[in-house]
Amino acid sequence: RKKNMMMMSMAMMRTTTTSFASFLFRELEGQRLWVVIAAILTLVQVTSDLLLPFPFKLILDKLVNHKNPNIPFMDGLLSFFDQSGPATHLQPGEIHTQLAVILFATCLLILLSVVNASATYVQNSLASIVGKNLTAKLRKQLFDQLQRLTLDWHNRQKKGDIVQRIVGDVAGIERLITDGLIEFVSGVLTVIGIAIIVLFISVQFTLLFILVVPVLFAIVFIYLRRISLAVKKAVTTASEVANVATEDVAAITLIKGFTIEDREAMRFSRYVGQNRDESVSAGELQAQLTPVVTILVALATSVIVAVGSYVAAGNTFMLLFFSIPAGAITLGTLTVFLSYLAKLYQPIRSVSRLANLGITAATGAERIQEIFDQVPEIQDTGTSYTGPTKLKGAIRCENLIFGYTPSRPVLKGITVDIPAGRKIGIVGLSGGGKTTLIKLIPRFYEVQQGALMIDGLDNRYYPLNVLRQNISLVLQESILFEGTIRENIALGRPDATDEEVIEAAKKAYIHNTIMMLPDGYNTRVREQGANFSGGQRQRIAIARAF
Repeated sequence: RKKNMMMMSMAMMRTTTTSFASFLFRELEGQRLWVVIAAILTLVQVTSDLLLPFPFKLILDKLVNHKNPNIPFMDGLLSFFDQSGPATHLQPGEIHTQLAVILFATCLLILLSVVNASATYVQNSLASIVGKNLTAKLRKQLFDQLQRLTLDWHNRQKKGDIVQRIVGDVAGIERLITDGLIEFVSGVLTVIGIAIIVLFISVQFTLLFILVVPVLFAIVFIYLRRISLAVKKAVTTASEVANVATEDVAAITLIKGFTIEDREAMRFSRYVGQNRDESVSAGELQAQLTPVVTILVALATSVIVAVGSYVAAGNTFMLLFFSIPAGAITLGTLTVFLSYLAKLYQPIRSVSRLANLGITAATGAERIQEIFDQVPEIQDTGTSYTGPTKLKGAIRCENLIFGYTPSRPVLKGITVDIPAGRKIGIVGLSGGGKTTLIKLIPRFYEVQQGALMIDGLDNRYYPLNVLRQNISLVLQESILFEGTIRENIALGRPDATDEEVIEAAKKAYIHNTIMMLPDGYNTRVREQGANFSGGQRQRIAIARAF
């Protein structure tokens, strides 16, 4: 059973990784050139970083073993540095002076450091730009998609969860791009580069060098699988926290009115506690991984130091069928190996943090893709419409049937004829379908059976913008947007003149109230019109409808 669960988990991780890679490749369209440049700069940075230990090797080999530097095409430069001091203390076979080698190695170290620092700066800047651009693009796409989806879909969603996807999930992807992706690519290139270099220096010593790597990778894989599950749970519970917070902030008046602050605080605390527990579990796994890797690295380093020093001192190392002949490496080479050992295990040490970033981003991408995959149930079927854009308003329903659940219709065979210009009041018991009937006119929902015609034409044949621009709405709960009173009244017609705005306000009996305010029509409206009474908000909404 455990084996099957492990295989299922591995398959899920592979699927998630593939899907996330496809998601990133698609969404990075238009910025892939910057990504390629950042990758090239990462290669430059890694290469310069891998070459940094060699100046120390040159100095140690020269001072301790009196070895000439063996660097292609560099003899001329070394000869130039030979002029900086007398050629004393040279042993047979030595060509360049110690001072020349020290100066050359120092200049090489400075050059490599400058290249490394410059490449790091530019690649991090590019990663930041790409990450911010991707964040802006995803949020715009998400918001556009959310506005296209139907009221029926929105009514099934939790508002806090939607906000979490727009804000938190997108931010997780940005953190991976800006903080984790370069580090991951750099780590992979570092491991490959070190493997090539140390194999070139000494095959036998390399075998000893990577002895602990299989154990490390096995441990890392086990922890990654567990961290993946823990992080996904933490992301899910974070969404629940956002849901409760959004719901309670929106209903703060009701909460105070019924004095249920303590109950809501306990409910919120319960979800926060669940999120904390899941986040702590993920954090504990990450915390465990780092010391385990550190201990294994310390053991490997101890073996390298002991065996390397033994061989560099002129002894042959033997272990069963494995041997390293005396003098196979110098003290300078040992220094290089130890330096590469630290560089090799650094990506493994940081793998828990990278895994956290990657899993969080992949989970967020899945949740974002869920919204992208939603197909709007209301399709704009009137794209080829060539009729009038100003409708008269004659409405006719013929045997209209509709239900939010198809098996339970709310409207059953409604037939009604409303001539243009007629004022109609629809009355009935609560839940009888009055509001539902009104919402079918602008196609907030689609008629299931029968027809709803406007000016003799089925409302599905009108473009949505034409249909809805001919309809004014005053909802039961009057919602105002942040901005000025004038902007709220002119919401449906931003090009309306001041005279038209004032005339609409007078018809709604709100003009005198507005003129009593210090800034009149330029008075700022707070979030959802919180600085106006319910009646004032409703009258502004009526003026907006006019």
